[in-house]
Amino acid sequence: MDSSLPSFGSEPSLEPLLQEIVKGHFRQQCSSVIIPDFWGHFDQPPAAGEDVVVLGNAMQGLRSAVESSSGAAKLIEGLPSANHDCSVMDELYKILRGLLSITVPPCFPGIMKSIVLASFELFCTVSEKGEGNSMELEDDDELETGAGKEEEEKWIIFTGLVADMHSLKLLHFFMEHAVTVVIHDKVNDCVEERCASEFESNLLESTVSYVKSHFLKWLQVIFEMSSEVPSRWTNQLEYHCYKSFAAMRIKELFDIIVEYPDSKPAIEDLKVCLSQVEMKVHLMDSLKHSFEQRLLHPGANTADIITQYILAIRSLKLLDPTGVIIERVCQPIKDYLRKREDSVRCIVANLVDGGGNELAEVQFQ
Repeated sequence: MDSSLPSFGSEPSLEPLLQEIVKGHFRQQCSSVIIPDFWGHFDQPPAAGEDVVVLGNAMQGLRSAVESSSGAAKLIEGLPSANHDCSVMDELYKILRGLLSITVPPCFPGIMKSIVLASFELFCTVSEKGEGNSMELEDDDELETGAGKEEEEKWIIFTGLVADMHSLKLLHFFMEHAVTVVIHDKVNDCVEERCASEFESNLLESTVSYVKSHFLKWLQVIFEMSSEVPSRWTNQLEYHCYKSFAAMRIKELFDIIVEYPDSKPAIEDLKVCLSQVEMKVHLMDSLKHSFEQRLLHPGANTADIITQYILAIRSLKLLDPTGVIIERVCQPIKDYLRKREDSVRCIVANLVDGGGNELAEVQFQ
């Protein structure tokens, strides 16, 4: 046999043509059969507690269908001339993700959120039983910590689902948005539980540290990460913790001002948050509204309004030394006091009682 004749496997022009044929056939199979069968599992919302089982069955069917339709792609990848820098299977997975993304039924995001939320709560339950140890999956699918049989069975179902998603390169496609939503909700809950109405201690640093360590362990399990967690998750957790903490303190700011200077640590924590997230406009609008609703009304005593005004100036100077927040927030109080007939009398009484140093900060036209 003439060795100069090219073999089928070495023909440079055939492989690209074969790839296009295989991709076209796979796209047609996905559009007409594979994806409709997958989404068909969700024509009716799953019963309570059955969503992970329904999705698990759907993923197993999807995995089997993709494997049956990708045999030719694997043969092409086995050719001596195959371009290993551009996997045919990776191209098929891209096609699958693209077609799935444009056919998602309205109920599915809620189903994914429910599944991810249940996995987080299960993680927390088992971690607590294991006295704070992280919950990790061993090769034999048994939990390392002191989980009960029911928790272990639920976790095995969930990790089986994650494994199927991972094998089809769909883990991030399915999980990422739901994980982000659950993180936001749970970080909010965590910040409220640990810090709400606690003004006399600096709580921000310890809360951020707790959130990062607690949530990153869970993310490592879901995304099969190494101990080197991608910085985007760390950054996202930090950012949302600062944002949630700031939103809570802004909501409480009127009470924080009332309790100043005992509440100075709360002001300091909020100042750090405002250096990390842009919420000053929201803070000024919220505090102005609180003053109008809770302070600037006929039932409020003029002396109390003056006292609150002084406390606002002192606390907001610590929060924002530039004076921008004070100017925006306190101007309505000054305008309101000018209209009160007893304002001058209350100021004089305060001077007589020894409040001159503080009242020097109050400027009237």
